[in-house]
Amino acid sequence: MHMLLSSGGRTPTAAVQERQEAVLLAHRLAELPNHYREVLVLRNIRGLSFEEVAAQIERPLGATRMLWLRAIKRLRMVYRKAEEQDA
Repeated sequence: MHMLLSSGGRTPTAAVQERQEAVLLAHRLAELPNHYREVLVLRNIRGLSFEEVAAQIERPLGATRMLWLRAIKRLRMVYRKAEEQDA
């Protein structure tokens, strides 16, 4: 039994919590406008560089960085709003 728990380094509870957080993130991202969601997915989930993201969305590098910053700010607002509603 010990070998089952130690393989992969995650407990079943941690794996469930990780899945729940991923589902929550997906729901929060769905609340964002498409251009914000796209830049966040490319940069933060797929791990692309800003240069790669800019090429993918066909925007200048500086504009891509600003779009990403605005998207992060909006995502934080979405999370705060949801937390206030849950309280």
